[in-house]
Amino acid sequence: MNYLARQTKLAAELRRTKAGAMLVTHMPNVRYLCGFTGSAGVLVVFATNRATKPVLFTDGRYTRQAGDEVQTASVVVGGKPALIEASRAILRRRIPIVAFEAAQMPYEGYLQLKQLLRSRARLKPVSGVVEELRARKDTE
Repeated sequence: MNYLARQTKLAAELRRTKAGAMLVTHMPNVRYLCGFTGSAGVLVVFATNRATKPVLFTDGRYTRQAGDEVQTASVVVGGKPALIEASRAILRRRIPIVAFEAAQMPYEGYLQLKQLLRSRARLKPVSGVVEELRARKDTE
């Protein structure tokens, strides 16, 4: 699969919507974008024009699996839940607008994310962005 092309298309869409990054939490979308087949993780895709690789945050259960399956993203196996680790990475990079999958994130998760970002990043709900990419089939 050409995960890099998929990630590049998503990054272009993020630039169009003025988001600096996107938190992908719906596991079928994570799989589509980086190949990870585990059941827990958060993929952060950056909108930068530079060659900034997406980062998959997951936990210790998936150390080997993520290392084997994910080639076009960095993998971080953290000691905290993936959403917390992803939020910390966003804060370190000082990304002002962060998109998230509105249809896939429970309200409780949204509140946690909002608290983690502590008003240093504005959350932008988006719907169907990755699903629209998935609907356009590639040769693979």
